[in-house]
Amino acid sequence: MLTSNLICPQCRRPYKTEDGLRRHLEERHRALVLDEDIPEITGRSFIFEDQIYDVEGLLALVSSAPSKFPPELVPLDQALLTHVALFERDERRIATMTPAEAEVPILTVGMAGGTTQVIDGLHRIHRRHRDGKRDIAMVFVPHAVAQPFIHPRPRRGA
Repeated sequence: MLTSNLICPQCRRPYKTEDGLRRHLEERHRALVLDEDIPEITGRSFIFEDQIYDVEGLLALVSSAPSKFPPELVPLDQALLTHVALFERDERRIATMTPAEAEVPILTVGMAGGTTQVIDGLHRIHRRHRDGKRDIAMVFVPHAVAQPFIHPRPRRGA
């Protein structure tokens, strides 16, 4: 059974049926999924390449130890803007975001190869850029700490 409350974890589009969500994942995001292979993730998740990030779990971790994961201001530079441009965005979500929502720190995770992945806050980055802001608050979780919240993306026929 899908545990995403029938909302696509990548683009946040709602679905009335599990079959509809499955077709969307397979066709739009090339996620070939089997019910029994989906990790038990309650709440929001982020799918990138061959991994599923448990966003809710990571946010709970960060909230439970704020001194270990303090937000820091990072520039809205060309590298960050180019990175987030690779992902589908919901223009309506960006336009209706409140100023307070745009101030919530983005969540990033260190990757095994040493890069950083934004797993929560792509729309906040777009909104702050449109509003002419030059920076954004970011919370970083090192790869070793985030590892329990990163699951392999199931693939049919693999």
